[in-house]
Amino acid sequence: MPKPGIALIASLLLLLAAPRSGGGERYAPPPPEMTPESRRDAWESPSPLPPTPSVRVNVALSGGDHPVVDLATPPPPPALPQAEPTRDNPTLSIDSQPSELAPEASPAPAALVLAVIGDKVITDQDVTRELWLRRGQDALDWLIGQAVLVDELDRHGLGVDAAEVESRLAEHLEKLAQAFPRAGSGEQLTRVASGMGLSEYRERAVWTELALRKIMQATLKPGETELRAFFAEHQPDFVEPERVFLEQVFIPPQTGEDSDAVHGVAEWNEAERLAVEAHTRLRMGEDFRAVAASYPGSDSEPVWVSQGELLRELDEAAFALRPGAISNPIRTGMGYHIIQVVERRKRRMPSFDEVRGKVLAQYEERLFTETAGDFLTLLKDQSIKEKRLVLPDPEQP
Repeated sequence: MPKPGIALIASLLLLLAAPRSGGGERYAPPPPEMTPESRRDAWESPSPLPPTPSVRVNVALSGGDHPVVDLATPPPPPALPQAEPTRDNPTLSIDSQPSELAPEASPAPAALVLAVIGDKVITDQDVTRELWLRRGQDALDWLIGQAVLVDELDRHGLGVDAAEVESRLAEHLEKLAQAFPRAGSGEQLTRVASGMGLSEYRERAVWTELALRKIMQATLKPGETELRAFFAEHQPDFVEPERVFLEQVFIPPQTGEDSDAVHGVAEWNEAERLAVEAHTRLRMGEDFRAVAASYPGSDSEPVWVSQGELLRELDEAAFALRPGAISNPIRTGMGYHIIQVVERRKRRMPSFDEVRGKVLAQYEERLFTETAGDFLTLLKDQSIKEKRLVLPDPEQP
């Protein structure tokens, strides 16, 4: 990638010098070019910084010379050309006060001294320069990448709205919480997991992911032949495991209206009594759903479940029952369960047409995981080729 030009670097330095959130002042840009009068005032005014022998400055004279002046031992101010008297201003001279010559120029902002060690002074400008040397190119690449993504979204008539970002952020946070169970939540979690605060993570990780996914889906659409080849290569991923269609009566132990209370022996005994009662009613031939409806904690509709998706005690019972059979009351840490298997489906390999949507989703996910970084680089190169992204020529001054 060509090196950035001076103007672009200066803008980036201002960005890097600005505080991320609250506190401190932004780094001020340099003032306009000094006039002879303001230069004279600068020489005559005391410096706001301690004298630093290692710092030198160029002073431009009217004749075009650029001598180097040591700030540690500043010489007297150089002679400035005296304007010729005119009819309109017969007394004009360099001895006139600045207010008589021109509006007073804004003083140059003083560098903020951050530390003094011996005769070495460290200022905010030193820190800004060091930030550029260490991370400036990375920051520039990031800003260019974000601009390219915005441009590509506009070209394809796409967008990433706030609701999408928040929904995806919630998914990210859930996964991060599982990976870092002791890291807390929100701001603390994203800092531990990624080194970024929550707002920065939302912008850099979540928004970028969504934008890149949408662009890839719009531009890298696989053909039918390619999808079928992917399906044939990854058939084990699409095998449907054995499943059962079941319904249950669920009776948790309760203390009054507080279902989250710590339950004692009496509450568990009452739950067991109700479970035995419900089981008896079922064995007497009452409709399963009618019995389940008389206990508020029960599921209202049957559900399909695969082996391993339920609690161990329920999983073992469900896949041991034949269709139509009813289990005995089963105690878990949640309460008492009575389940009935309505239908059972054996493990099978579906056809491509049955799972085409799943095949496309998995294809896109694998493509994103393996090639997202290369794809963004390709977008940058294509933007340069089409002259939508213009970078300064490093050979130009």
